[in-house]
Amino acid sequence: LIFRNQLVPIPIFGDVKSIRLGAYGFAANKGAIIFPFEVGASRFVFMGCHLTAGSGSENLESRNQQLRQLMRMVEGSYDYLAITGDLNYRIDLTYEKCLDFIGQRNIEVLLQNDQLYNMRKRDPNLALLKEPKQTFLPTYKFDPNSDVYDTSSKHRVPSYTDRILIRRGRKRLAVGNSNEPKYDVTNQPPLNFPSMPVCIDF
Repeated sequence: LIFRNQLVPIPIFGDVKSIRLGAYGFAANKGAIIFPFEVGASRFVFMGCHLTAGSGSENLESRNQQLRQLMRMVEGSYDYLAITGDLNYRIDLTYEKCLDFIGQRNIEVLLQNDQLYNMRKRDPNLALLKEPKQTFLPTYKFDPNSDVYDTSSKHRVPSYTDRILIRRGRKRLAVGNSNEPKYDVTNQPPLNFPSMPVCIDF
């Protein structure tokens, strides 16, 4: 591959795995696809997920367990892990209260009541997953073909169910300008790769 007159390493793809997560792994209604690949010295793992639905505490703990399980499955095999998809975390407010804050465009309060936002503050494993801060209103759930939040009899609470989570692996390389002075074993530069990516648009 050539990019701006420079050779770019060709990606090397690993084995794609699909995982059943519904009903303790026996049902296929929820699951994940794990897609590993390498570009040069960089190792990536992308996961597409659909986790347990529902707003109850039992459903919340099921989602937490599924995320922990997926993280354990690829531990130590990546520089960058991206978990994306319908993670089904909800906002812990009543339907009416949530709509009030949406009407005020009070995203800060909505996030303060977001299950995943709060679980990442309390759970050291889930805290390893970083997420760009939402600057938009909830994306779940609208009436068909409209921008009106659910007016059906279920009155599903608007939430941020579709998520993008990133985790950086442990630093393992010292990457720098090739014009810098060489070093020997007595003068090793600090490890600086991988570094946490910066979100430029969300």
